[in-house]
Amino acid sequence: MPSTDWQNESQNAYQKSLVTSSESTQGLIESRIQWHISPQLPFPHFLQIADTMRLRPSILLFGDSITQFSHGEGPVKYGWGSLLSAAYQRRADVLNRGFSGYNTRHALDIVPKVFGASTGVYQSKLLFVTLFFGANDACIPGERQHVPVQEYGENLTRIVQDIRRIAKEQSSSDIDFPIIIMTPPPIDQDAWKKYLNLFDHNDRRNDLAREYGMEAKRVAKLLNCPVLDTWELLGGDNLTRFGQHLCDGLHLGESGNELVFDGLMKLLKNLWMENTKGEEYLHKKSCGMNFANL
Repeated sequence: MPSTDWQNESQNAYQKSLVTSSESTQGLIESRIQWHISPQLPFPHFLQIADTMRLRPSILLFGDSITQFSHGEGPVKYGWGSLLSAAYQRRADVLNRGFSGYNTRHALDIVPKVFGASTGVYQSKLLFVTLFFGANDACIPGERQHVPVQEYGENLTRIVQDIRRIAKEQSSSDIDFPIIIMTPPPIDQDAWKKYLNLFDHNDRRNDLAREYGMEAKRVAKLLNCPVLDTWELLGGDNLTRFGQHLCDGLHLGESGNELVFDGLMKLLKNLWMENTKGEEYLHKKSCGMNFANL
């Protein structure tokens, strides 16, 4: 059937729109080459446009329920993980590997499954890892999740070492990514007891959370890992202050998640700027990522 005039006009308009779209996309790509860092977003690399499509860098969050729920859970509609995802949208993919109820013994067992070759974690550059365990380890002795503080420190050490070893085995590129150790947050003992309907005992104590946080900081210093002290960040020595940042006495409420997110972003900004030579570094460290087309 021969084409009518309106069909020919429609086809011509469509072809013209493709050319216009292509020119606009090319202009966008060229303009992105000039952009290298957002003043609001800590990022260690100059985002240079590549000729081919590649995967975005990754950020991996490894921890217990406070990490699992960091994208929102129950009455808490968002968390520090979802805020991180929003901040790094189109620049990096945030991978949530939080496991509710896990302590560092469990974490040691699954490090190969979380960071091993079959996971594809190292198909793209890994920007940083957060390691957020201790809230369950710090249960009072006798509880099934309890891990003695000395063993907790040993387990954290092995987890960091295993992550670094696996990264070195699996990646031929730069593996010098930060592993940020996050301390257990404070605990509102009475609120947690009420939440669990515990009448005759409590399985948590705020002073133990602090003790395990100190051990986490000791390990971080020993292994040259950045550390985010969430106990201090939420005001762990002041129940009136930190209680309002928890949703059930243990897990973070929305305001607590915001504080952790803000603290993490500040840490990242300071970390990358203190360990670089400013703009010279940002131009030399190229990801070769085509973010304009992702």
